[in-house]
Amino acid sequence: MRRENGFSLIELIIAVAIFAILAAIATPSFIQMRQNALYRQAAFDVSSMLREARGRTVGENREHRVEFLDTGQYRVTRGNRSSGSTVWVLVAGLGPVTPPNGATITPVGCNPAVGAITANVDFNGNGTAGIGCTINIRDAAAANRFTVTVTQNTGRIRVAAL
Repeated sequence: MRRENGFSLIELIIAVAIFAILAAIATPSFIQMRQNALYRQAAFDVSSMLREARGRTVGENREHRVEFLDTGQYRVTRGNRSSGSTVWVLVAGLGPVTPPNGATITPVGCNPAVGAITANVDFNGNGTAGIGCTINIRDAAAANRFTVTVTQNTGRIRVAAL
């Protein structure tokens, strides 16, 4: 009797078919997980920028603000005073930041602004926010995926998944 090593063609076709079925089942979940990771990263990037502005405000005793531009980008600027600044200068290395593809950043209830700046979040010299604000991270279908909330009296910054 002759002993054969290896796989037959039928066994190989069955193995490839099982792998293809498993890949077809897993692909939509993987794509959704990847998109959620992009929205989560966008939310944490916004909250990180807000925390950086707040920390610099307290450390330098000068107002800082995060400005949301009409292009969907955001940046940090520094005021010329600890309160009631009249001149705002871009902080080097802190913007403008562009969110990942497919993510839209929409500020709601923030300080209204003029020109190319749609809204901003101001931090006072003691680290409190000038006004409470919510920043929504939206997907391509304009559905809110994450929110970043800034509390007025404390300046606390929270990220929440929706």
